[in-house]
Amino acid sequence: MLDRMKGDCRRVGQSRVPASPMGLCFPCPAESAPPSPSPEEKRAKLAEAAERRQKEAASRGILDIQSVEAKKKKKEQLEKQMETSGPPAGGLRVSTP
Repeated sequence: MLDRMKGDCRRVGQSRVPASPMGLCFPCPAESAPPSPSPEEKRAKLAEAAERRQKEAASRGILDIQSVEAKKKKKEQLEKQMETSGPPAGGLRVSTP
């Protein structure tokens, strides 16, 4: 029953080791927390992580990313050419029997 009441212990192998010494609720003064990064650094890291996730999501299931990108660029170029050239000169052709 006494073992159940000790919430600050963790099991290591077969022996129980206290997580922190008795009465020590705060970290030692010699152990200071690492300095937090500036807001600009945080934003830059978050932006990089977001870009990385977007690239991974876009390439999920694709074996050859470069060929897919080349096909996409070619398709966009064809669409631009179609927009600039306008509709075909002859329009629709109807053949009668």
